[in-house]
Amino acid sequence: MSDKFKTVVTTQGIDLLNKAIANEKDLLITKAVASANAYSTDKLVDLNDENYKNASHNQETTINRISSAESVTLNFEIVFDGTDIRYDYTLNTVFLIAEVDDHERLFAVIKANQPQYMNAYEGGSRTNLQINFGFELANQNIAIKINSAAMATLKHLSDLKKELETSIEETSNSLSVNIAEIYKTAMSNIDDTRQSLNNANAQLEQKLDKTKQELKRETEASVKHANDRAVDAEKEIQKQLEVQGKKLAEADNKLNNRIDNLKIGGQNLSLHTNKGATGWGLIYDIGESFSFDIASTQGTLQLLESGNPYNKNTDILLTSVDLKREGKYIFSMLVKTDRDFKDKEIEFEAVSNGNYVFSEKAISKSFTAKENEVFEVTFTFDAVSYIENVQVMLMLRSEIFSYNAEIWDRQIREGETYVTYAPNYQDIIDKAEELIDDKVAEIEAREQAKRIGPTSWILDRSTTPWTIRFDNGCTLQFPDYETTATIYGYGHTSSTVGTDFVAYPLPYNIIRAANGGITVEKFKQANSGFEYWAPSTKVNKPVRKDTDFNWKNAYGDPGTKDVSYGRKTVFARVMYELGIWDADDVISVGAIRR
Repeated sequence: MSDKFKTVVTTQGIDLLNKAIANEKDLLITKAVASANAYSTDKLVDLNDENYKNASHNQETTINRISSAESVTLNFEIVFDGTDIRYDYTLNTVFLIAEVDDHERLFAVIKANQPQYMNAYEGGSRTNLQINFGFELANQNIAIKINSAAMATLKHLSDLKKELETSIEETSNSLSVNIAEIYKTAMSNIDDTRQSLNNANAQLEQKLDKTKQELKRETEASVKHANDRAVDAEKEIQKQLEVQGKKLAEADNKLNNRIDNLKIGGQNLSLHTNKGATGWGLIYDIGESFSFDIASTQGTLQLLESGNPYNKNTDILLTSVDLKREGKYIFSMLVKTDRDFKDKEIEFEAVSNGNYVFSEKAISKSFTAKENEVFEVTFTFDAVSYIENVQVMLMLRSEIFSYNAEIWDRQIREGETYVTYAPNYQDIIDKAEELIDDKVAEIEAREQAKRIGPTSWILDRSTTPWTIRFDNGCTLQFPDYETTATIYGYGHTSSTVGTDFVAYPLPYNIIRAANGGITVEKFKQANSGFEYWAPSTKVNKPVRKDTDFNWKNAYGDPGTKDVSYGRKTVFARVMYELGIWDADDVISVGAIRR
């Protein structure tokens, strides 16, 4: 039967044992920690406290110690209770922790040659895992043996006590013979080892001091660069706001002047609708009103029926009565269409059915206009009346009327006296407010596009859940871990400089990705470290919207799809929302644009 587990005492563990022998102290192994992190067999001996700190800690348990009568062997039992499991995980590694000078230190590592899947406890059945292993001590060398029956039944503590009492005398006699020789040999090597360690420590201190200075210079340079960029961005935003503010003020003043002019021109006029008319709008004499058909007073052009020949797709017919005076008349209107026009004409013609003389029968004006741009068309004509109460038909002809054309402020002016209907001033004011809102939205969109990823953060514990507030305006919350100190980094810290993912605190991964330490390629290959990136993780005031993409397949390499409970895709989404990764980056890891 092949062994399901392999136990290795690390180089650091051997060093701890040698120091315990030199100082005549016991080495106390306090607990076993189960982790989803997996390591290759040849790397086990090099694992240390830093590896243990950065690995996931999925489950902890105490250790049962048994003395064997066969040789100088220390046998141990580990039982992981299924009721302690909150989330499903795959057990790949067990860290054995020793207590040295009141500090936890990594002593040995148990590798699961056959990874064990541990189910979350939900009140029903549970999964318990028992592991038996032993350390055999011979001189300075440590031989590790693993019981191939890794799933044996747990012995009762009473049996263990009886076995220990039976073998303690034989074990003591055997140890007394070996301890003197071990001590003598160990003491002869301690001085050499101590000298080597002192030399190594001196060299390490020199390298550490140099690294600290270099890191300090790099950090100060990065902070200065980020501050300079922030100041420049703020100045540019302020400049753009001032420019847009001036433009909006000018547009607002122009519109207000236009409204005031309209109010002055129409203040003595009343809007009159001849509901009994059958398609004829009437232009009355000065002092009365210029009234169109009721349907046309809402702002959108309506064609009027009459007995005169005209083209319904291109012509407008208006009629008038009581143009009693001789003199010059001016007809004008404001027009807006739903498309661009270039070098188009509007033809104006005044035709009398009575004894009226006009200096020009037809007048054409050429114009160019953009979509939704308001332009004014004005026509001047002279009239001489030989009799009173002569009806005049005014005809406007242009192909633009075959589209959706809005007509505002239609007027006939004699000199400086307006004879016109009073427009709906509230409609004009509403259009102005709509224009201002559009401009403000345009400015906000441009400023949003200028935001960059974060360079630092603060922890706000005044909210529930706690809130990570970044220097680019974004905030981040982990609702599944509302006030969990290890997740947010309260009393727990790591480095913002590095190329690997840390299981927690989570904000350090974000800054490592922002400064380029954690690359997109690194993310694609990563097969652990995302256990705490729950789907509920929420970015507020994001630089980019998570709804831009479907994140289901944003895990990089296919072989990493199901690692860390399938939560790897959440990290990619957060990187996009915070402005650290762009669209090309998240597409390269599998996100699909909506």
